[in-house]
Amino acid sequence: MGPALPNALKAAVLEYGKSGQPPKPWLKPTKRASGLDSLYYAPITEDENGVETYGTPKVLAKAISAELSVELIEAILYADDGASEVVKEFKSGALTLGIDDIGALVAQDLTGCKIDSNNVVVSRSEDGGNPVAIGFRAKKANGKYRYFWMYRVIFNMPATSLATKGDSITFSNPTIEGTVFRRNKLDGENKHPWKAEVTEGDTGVLANTISNWFSTVYEPDFTSVTPTITISTQPAATTNVVVGSITESLSVVASGNTSTPLTYQWYENTTASTEGGTPINGETSASFNIPTDLTAGTKYYYCVITLETVTETTTLATVVAEDPVITITTEPVDTTVAAGSITESLVVEAVVTGSKAINYQWYENTTASATGGTVISGATAATFAIPTDLTAGTYYYYCILSSSGASDVTTAVATVTVS
Repeated sequence: MGPALPNALKAAVLEYGKSGQPPKPWLKPTKRASGLDSLYYAPITEDENGVETYGTPKVLAKAISAELSVELIEAILYADDGASEVVKEFKSGALTLGIDDIGALVAQDLTGCKIDSNNVVVSRSEDGGNPVAIGFRAKKANGKYRYFWMYRVIFNMPATSLATKGDSITFSNPTIEGTVFRRNKLDGENKHPWKAEVTEGDTGVLANTISNWFSTVYEPDFTSVTPTITISTQPAATTNVVVGSITESLSVVASGNTSTPLTYQWYENTTASTEGGTPINGETSASFNIPTDLTAGTKYYYCVITLETVTETTTLATVVAEDPVITITTEPVDTTVAAGSITESLVVEAVVTGSKAINYQWYENTTASATGGTVISGATAATFAIPTDLTAGTYYYYCILSSSGASDVTTAVATVTVS
């Protein structure tokens, strides 16, 4: 390799190629997008240096199709009679849009034609198209949309084809053709962008980028952002659960200020601290299901959220696990019945924490005691029908209630007097 070319000579070679030949245009294959359902334009105003300011986007027309071909300039830098570097730069593009009807006001904004006092659109040889930005979206095969902004487009009048058939006129879909240029305004890296595009749902694409796409013309953002995590909802400070029927969960709601997804790791601890805990294997989402096999006692949990190099720890979540408890809400009551026509019943009502099933077993006794009685076969429901064959006298009954994991509970004695 010979010595490096001076900047002035390098610029000249890039401009004219080898031996003074002009650079060769290179056409990038045409891209065609169908399934469009949004088509906008944003008026451009320019300062004395041609730097663009974009107005609020407006609906252009109902979009049908879009076709874009791009022309690049290819130049070869030669050194020591050999090709040293190939440079391809954007020159311009051709954008053809299939639309339903452009409308008079939009035609005036885009093509420079004039609407006269009778609301007639007049195109004159002196008129030239006004530069605008063009935004649209197209549905991909997977159902997701790809969004576009062309930063500087100059249009001609739309073409409309008419054909007569008998006594009728058939309209074909009009098209509007424009030339796409790079914009004069520099972006954050001192370049001249000509197009921006993004696909919804792609990794790192923020939801508000998509939702605001047609609110303003998208401005490239190359600023370096310090990652920040914001926790908007902390996990519940205290959660009470019942051993054997745990269905509760802990959750956190957080967001970051970059396109990088947040990551989560839940920890358990033996003390009420958000430090020194043990990471729980597999618990790496914003929601954490409390383990179903907890025994009675107090457990502590917290979550560490990471965004790139930054971490944020939630507040402590205390989980109190208790054994199920049976509570009798209605005791069986003393009852007097008539021998030979007994239809009455004894009833107990109860609830148990954890929504578990309650088991019942009724007993009869010879004394007014809730211990030492005899099991009544088949009497295993909350309601006990007093035997119909009782003779005159006094009888004593009670019920023992049980549930998985809970301590048994015994009702008061119900005295049945048969007259």
